[in-house]
Amino acid sequence: MGTLQRIALAIIRLLFFLIMVWLVYTAGFSTAFLSQSESTWLLRDSFVRNVIALVLAVVFGVVILRHSHRFDRLKEKVNRDRAVSDHWRRICLRIIACEALLFIIVTQGQPTADQLYIQQTASQFLDREYFSFAPGGYVNRFPYQLGIILVLYGLSLVFGSFNSLAFEIANAAALVLIYKGLAEMSDESGRSNMEGLFIIASGIFFLPGIFYAGFSYGTLIGLCCGVNAAKHLLRYRNTHRIRDLVWLGILSLSAMVFKTNDLIFLIAMIVAALVMMLGNRDVHQLLAIAVIVAAIFGTTPLVNGVTTAVTGQVPSSGSSSLSSIAMGLQEGEGRYYGWYNHYNWDSYTSSGYDTAIQKEAAAEYIQQRLAAFREDPSMAVRFFAGKNASQWNNPTYEGVWIEQVMDRSIVVPYYIQYLLSEQGSRTLTMILAIPQFLLFAFALVSVFFKSRTSDSALFYAVSIIGGFLFYSFWEAKCQYTLPFVFLMIPLAVEGYRDLVFFVSKIPSCSVKQRRLAAAGLLVFAGFGGLIHCERIPLFNDLFLSLDDTDAFESYVASKSWIRVADGDYVLSGEIDGVRWYLSEADDGTEESEASVGIMSRQPDVMRIYTSYQSDTIFIENRTSGNCLTVDGEPQDGKSLSFAVQNDEPSQDWQVRKSAAEGRINIVFRSTWALTYDQENASLYLSQLRDTSDQQWTLVPVGQ
Repeated sequence: MGTLQRIALAIIRLLFFLIMVWLVYTAGFSTAFLSQSESTWLLRDSFVRNVIALVLAVVFGVVILRHSHRFDRLKEKVNRDRAVSDHWRRICLRIIACEALLFIIVTQGQPTADQLYIQQTASQFLDREYFSFAPGGYVNRFPYQLGIILVLYGLSLVFGSFNSLAFEIANAAALVLIYKGLAEMSDESGRSNMEGLFIIASGIFFLPGIFYAGFSYGTLIGLCCGVNAAKHLLRYRNTHRIRDLVWLGILSLSAMVFKTNDLIFLIAMIVAALVMMLGNRDVHQLLAIAVIVAAIFGTTPLVNGVTTAVTGQVPSSGSSSLSSIAMGLQEGEGRYYGWYNHYNWDSYTSSGYDTAIQKEAAAEYIQQRLAAFREDPSMAVRFFAGKNASQWNNPTYEGVWIEQVMDRSIVVPYYIQYLLSEQGSRTLTMILAIPQFLLFAFALVSVFFKSRTSDSALFYAVSIIGGFLFYSFWEAKCQYTLPFVFLMIPLAVEGYRDLVFFVSKIPSCSVKQRRLAAAGLLVFAGFGGLIHCERIPLFNDLFLSLDDTDAFESYVASKSWIRVADGDYVLSGEIDGVRWYLSEADDGTEESEASVGIMSRQPDVMRIYTSYQSDTIFIENRTSGNCLTVDGEPQDGKSLSFAVQNDEPSQDWQVRKSAAEGRINIVFRSTWALTYDQENASLYLSQLRDTSDQQWTLVPVGQ
């Protein structure tokens, strides 16, 4: 190993170590939750609990390693016989495929936001409608989306427009190929067959990957192309076969077609190839680098050329990339630091759709913002720590949120409804926070037990460094960081294996080795203790940037629905000691069967039916058979009526606990509350505030 290679590897290992230390302690003390409005909340987590989980995971591994003869036999067979290894790998890959396909079948989400825009644009291409190229149109603003639009255009020719199912099945296939590619990269780096099997098996439990199968976007397919391009780079280094070079070029180009920001993977491959070449002076690596560079610079001309051939339109330069960096440095409006706030859209509009003018304005803003960071370093630390925590420390990586905002072609089963509710997604987030901490911790451990970094680990580390630095400045989103978390899985498998082996051998280690192990444990725990005591301002800014836990609990309480048992009830409200009851009265018209919702001193018995599929209920008058109904769109002061049951959303209500003891709120579309007017003895809708006129008592008949 030459001096230059040692220096390069030392820099890479140091940067990766620092990033992973920050991620481990940030995940140890907090968890980021993403609400349905795409707002991030940084919640307190228990560092002690996470460390206990880490210890238990290591103890479990040590017990299996030292006392399970069945595991020993399996490990020996897998490492000795490649056919056995491939057999078990295929089983794990089929399980992952089944998980992804099952998720697709039971959710059947319909695209929204950018997913919808690219589908619409592809459909317009089929109809020879090209107004999206006009100033202010979607393609005019974001020409970097043309690659995925052309792919959808091609799929539409075969499967029809807006056939999201076809794309989601392709996502499931890409997910399988990602894990297969990661395992084969391990093989190309000389790791054992068992390690490759563990990488694939880990994918069974990595739920964010499963969630993204339903995302009609280029995230998984682009990552699949990037990972398998890196695999062929390693194979070419080992074999010098031309076909690997060809696949390297095709997959590198495809990665950028599906997602232009996958350029980070291509740059990481170039850096990894250069570092490897410093060690063995293999000039063949220069040819591989040339292929990757050709893919980088050839993607845009190729996509633009195909676009012009298909549409006859010449793509514009579009919104400046600097506007996304400027947006990534802003405090945010309603979302977290650096998240999308329409800045790139609005600034492009205000510039008259002139890229140069927008670029100049964005560059000026960036300079001002960087100057503000220099003047107040503490503010800068809090900003970047909070921004990165919001996008790296969310255990679902926006997978649940993507499903929350989608429309459905089916009524999904109750467990999916619960998963997508604020309460269910909060529970899932806190559960997944533990394996996320373990993933980060074991990936960090992988740095310690190697005197030499494997070639695959080199690519992963450079990619993660590049992704972390890039998205520290670019527009923030959890979905942008997910691909780099995928690359931590092989590192975590390697780190977990090394740590388990090390701990299992401690009884036979020398005194010096035991002291080093004890010192490492003390440093890890001691650093956690320093953060926990909150006495060091820099540590507070870095690892405990904000605490939204108390505000979040109030927020979740306002969004937590309860299920009501089917049966007959009396619903009443009380103000100033006067009790009123939910009732109905004839609306006075002969043409309509509808009756009006009123408050009466005499109760009507209401039968409540709870939907099996969700937490919604029907409120039906036991005598007339009419259901409480919202006619038209909800708004403040909207009067209510009773009408024949029609199983429409206009009759769907939800129940949540009120802050008042023993009371409930009856809610329509999550934000509108059933409210009574005591003076006029009437019912109406108003924004949910949990005021006394929105608090109800639900009493079963006979009690």
